[in-house]
Amino acid sequence: MVLLGTTGFILATGWPFGLESVWRVLLQSTFFAFNIFAPSDSGYFAGNAMLKPFLHTWSLGVEMQFYVVWPFVCLALRKLSVRGQIAGLGLVVLLSFVASVIVAFNDGPVAYYSIPTRLWEFAIGGLLVVVPLDKLSHLPARVVGAAQIIATAIVGSMVFFASGDMWPTGWAALLCLALAIIMATANLPSAFVSRMLTWSPLRLMGRLSYSAYLVHWPIAVFAYTILSSYDTNPMLRLGLLVLSFALAAVVYVVIERPMRAIGKREASVRDWAFPATVLPLLLGCIFVFSSSERLKMIVPEATLGIADQESEYRSFVKYCDNTGCRLGEKNTEQIKVAIWGDSHARHFAFGFVVPWSSETSDSV
Repeated sequence: MVLLGTTGFILATGWPFGLESVWRVLLQSTFFAFNIFAPSDSGYFAGNAMLKPFLHTWSLGVEMQFYVVWPFVCLALRKLSVRGQIAGLGLVVLLSFVASVIVAFNDGPVAYYSIPTRLWEFAIGGLLVVVPLDKLSHLPARVVGAAQIIATAIVGSMVFFASGDMWPTGWAALLCLALAIIMATANLPSAFVSRMLTWSPLRLMGRLSYSAYLVHWPIAVFAYTILSSYDTNPMLRLGLLVLSFALAAVVYVVIERPMRAIGKREASVRDWAFPATVLPLLLGCIFVFSSSERLKMIVPEATLGIADQESEYRSFVKYCDNTGCRLGEKNTEQIKVAIWGDSHARHFAFGFVVPWSSETSDSV
């Protein structure tokens, strides 16, 4: 439903950014595969992340792929003893984490978006299920309290220390370990941090968190590109956060909670009618966005002009590495002009290179 609403907003407002790739990203997101293709593009930490309203669906892809992979892991471990299951899950954690570190050093986006390099995080949760946590009840109250305080401090510190360039590696392992400590000691009498998390407003926030995750990113992207004061006005961003949770509450009550209730009773025809209606609508949107001729029937011509110019600019950047970006004719062997600067210079370069390349065969 969020995909449909986001697509509808793009069509209704003529939002021009990345129109030529909307059909592809929407198709990937619809079938929970965006994370597979995301490494070939830029991610959250690239400059144009705020032009991608479907970017956050990568984690839904990882989640759904986990649901496919994890039953096979459970089947492989189900006949083992508790110690065997702990050892098996520990091996999954070790192998997946080592893979994530190796891949992160060689190709950060692949490590960030892929299920093989994320599986160890899920496996830590699996360990919490099979490890006999009742033995922790013998721990002194001061030890439990100190462990929860330290773990909570680690979780909070991730805001300052976590880096998207090398993730998930050491910092991610520390974060998952801290969260595991909080969950493992949650039911102990001296776990006062866990008791704080039972505060009604926090529990309400937790119930709305999934819906809030779905709606917050499109709201942020559209606000960033439409409202000029988005970057400089913290009150505006706070208001958008409140709006995200308000919309999340509507999504939770109208869609999420009724859909969850289906698992507790036999599904009726009415229950299946909603998803059966949304999927064809999404496929219809994908069909419309996949052709510029069909888009012209809905989107204003000026919007398509902006989208074409943006696409032309991106295609003009032939390749980039740690030394810079090469513009102009790809087959040109000699570079005679250099432009020194940051992303602003790169944008100016496009306007400079077009007339330059029309008169010469030089590259920039």
